[in-house]
Amino acid sequence: MEIKNSTKVKDVLKEYPWLIDEAIKMDERLKIAKSPVGKMFINKATVESLCAKAKIDPQEVIKKIQELIQKYENQNS
Repeated sequence: MEIKNSTKVKDVLKEYPWLIDEAIKMDERLKIAKSPVGKMFINKATVESLCAKAKIDPQEVIKKIQELIQKYENQNS
């Protein structure tokens, strides 16, 4: 899966449900995604809009997410 600014967060989490907990470990500001309001927000949010809400650079988050996915896939192959 290619992850870009415009990628829907729900699509990423559908494919990689474990990623939300790893993302929160990466940056506590992403814990907004697990709040009741955040869960509603995620259904429509893009990576860019979630990062804007958490005040995080989306390119940095995308890079770290790709690294986590690669590590996960290497461990499970």
